Amino acid sequence: MKSTVMSIKLMLPAIRISFTLTLLTICLLLGAEFFGFTPKEQKYAAEYRKQTITFMALQLSIYDPVDDKEKIQRLIRHSAKSNPYILSSGIRLKSGEPVFQSNNHEELWENYNDKSVDSSYILVPIQKKGIEWGRIEFRLAPLNQFTFQPLLHNSIVKTGIFITFIGFFTYLFFIMRILRQLDPSAVVPERVNAAFDAVSEGVIIIDENEYILLSNKAFCQTIGWPSSTLLGKKISELRWKQPAPKKPDYEYPWVQVLKSGESSVGAQWAVETNLGKEIKFAINSSPIKGEDDKAEGVLITLDDITKLEQRNNELKTTVSILKKTQTQVKK
Repeated sequence: MKSTVMSIKLMLPAIRISFTLTLLTICLLLGAEFFGFTPKEQKYAAEYRKQTITFMALQLSIYDPVDDKEKIQRLIRHSAKSNPYILSSGIRLKSGEPVFQSNNHEELWENYNDKSVDSSYILVPIQKKGIEWGRIEFRLAPLNQFTFQPLLHNSIVKTGIFITFIGFFTYLFFIMRILRQLDPSAVVPERVNAAFDAVSEGVIIIDENEYILLSNKAFCQTIGWPSSTLLGKKISELRWKQPAPKKPDYEYPWVQVLKSGESSVGAQWAVETNLGKEIKFAINSSPIKGEDDKAEGVLITLDDITKLEQRNNELKTTVSILKKTQTQVKK
């Protein structure tokens, strides 16, 4: 049961950290793509197209444009089906007479300009016995054409999708393991927690940097903050109010203990609760020393003296009224 509760407490921060790490990884990946540290797919795609078309031209060169017309057409159709970036194709004799054209080749080829360089229009001369007898024309899809289907085949996009889903859960699993190891409450045995919760006064244990490692039930109920919220929070970040008379160079009692290594007894400080109510405590602080006799933490006990202060104030008021009454009686 305890393990389940702890896992639930750690889940939300672990999800936040995992989501942040996933976004940072994707940003680094996009940065590498922007600055040219990743392979350029367009460059390799253009080279692949060039090699494919050159190979086709070599195959066509062995056929006779008249006797092997059907074989040439079958080869062209097969190449177009196996290479989706080929939009249309055709073969034209040196005289300009078309030998073969796909259904929409004339329409797609009409914007061709032999004076401009465009990777979408490819011309490959076909030779037989060293003599050029024609050319093969290919109308290709532009390399930078933005369509949804090619986008999904982009390596950067696929890597980003992989990191978003698989990477997120990998980070989550790893961070959950780390947080379980670093969870201060997991270090404190259950019997120690139960013993502190049985104490009627508030108990807090902090480390050398003032971070709360443990807070018992009495203190949490008094100030209206759950233990899970206080865990890992700096004790100085609570809404403490300096006692009167105020001193410009005041220090919290636990800070004095961390500096001096000596206990502090009876310091009175008020703290504002979650509901805005002010609670006054008598604070005793004792150092938790390490092997080198240096304070590595502080054990703090907080006795709620709010009602005692109220009774003292009421008593002072009553004494003042009695004095006035005594004076009137004497008169």
